[in-house]
Amino acid sequence: MDYISTRGKIEPIKVAYAAAGMYAEDGGLYAPQEMRKKLDDHDMLCLAWLSHKRRFAFLAGRYMKDIYIGLPAMFGDTSFAADDFNGDIPGIVVRDGRSFAEMRHGPSGSSFDLALRPLPTIFEYYITAAEKGEPYIFGYNIEPNGEFAPTVLVPSAGEEAFALINAVENMTKGKIKVFYPINETSDTNRRLLEKSQNDRVSVRGDDANLNEISHNITQFIKANNGHYVRCDSQNWFGVISQVTNLVSCYCDMIIKEQIKLGDWINLAIPCDVPLEMATIAYYAKEMGLNVEKIVCPVSGDSILHRLVAKGEIDTTWFKDGTFIPVALERLLHAVSGMDDGFISDVIATLKKGKNYILPEDFTSKLKEAFYLCEESNAVTALDKYEIESGSNLVPLIAVIG
Repeated sequence: MDYISTRGKIEPIKVAYAAAGMYAEDGGLYAPQEMRKKLDDHDMLCLAWLSHKRRFAFLAGRYMKDIYIGLPAMFGDTSFAADDFNGDIPGIVVRDGRSFAEMRHGPSGSSFDLALRPLPTIFEYYITAAEKGEPYIFGYNIEPNGEFAPTVLVPSAGEEAFALINAVENMTKGKIKVFYPINETSDTNRRLLEKSQNDRVSVRGDDANLNEISHNITQFIKANNGHYVRCDSQNWFGVISQVTNLVSCYCDMIIKEQIKLGDWINLAIPCDVPLEMATIAYYAKEMGLNVEKIVCPVSGDSILHRLVAKGEIDTTWFKDGTFIPVALERLLHAVSGMDDGFISDVIATLKKGKNYILPEDFTSKLKEAFYLCEESNAVTALDKYEIESGSNLVPLIAVIG
């Protein structure tokens, strides 16, 4: 499957480059060219009896069709630290008759780990293909011995770098360069990063903040015509890893007989990161998870509230003349039916210093998917929705742990 920019101004690329990066050269985000057929009851039944890592391999594999069929299962096994999995960790915790989904430290260990650990396996596949003279899709450095050796640049204060450094043990070629913000990195992480250096891993502190480092890396890659790739945990596989969490919890609810195969649920998301979680929940719904309503506790001045309730995108959310919040761009792209022309129109309006007013059919889609209320947490928001709507569907409550 080819990947495109959400802004549609680059040629389609293959999965390895998309997996390694978040921002495309036109400032957009890498996303699949199309969504796969929605998961059906047969898929859910199969997934229910798989381990969490195999569920991730199944879902990610649907977006990696250009890689041979055995690879998704392979990186499903290698995408987790050994100490993260002593058997399967339950995806849900039941309290007061309700199911709670742990979204950060739950069955995936960490969405950062899950998003990044497959990269060495993916790179190995494409490096081997390139050496055989087959088409390859990311830039490379030529080592003195003539071998292909991609250099992965990682802007990170810790988590992303550690995930990739741990995974590089599976990678026989290529190098990793980590750039961390000195003033935003803890002493412990800094010491661990410095200690991790070897002949293939180098680490450098920078006085700039993390956003500035990320921007500088992006500009450097452009200037060097793709001889490097940037690694970021908010890439497409970061989306897949968190969608897997929700799908996995639904499967566990089936196994625990809290719901039956094919049942619909309401999904309440935490107020900690409402836009990010709303985007993941919407993708899960679009991929076939039976979610009737996504219940969101939000404040009146939040991006999500302005987007859904007022149907507008504020020009102040537009940064550096190029970027809008990652989760916002992904949500707009998904709700628009993956219409890159729509994103381009939004950006063009924001560049003029004007707010963008969403079309009526777009806001209708948002209101159909989301229920917003000014509550302090997901539980009270869900209570309010159930009273107002009369819904008696079994809920799943996502929490950040």
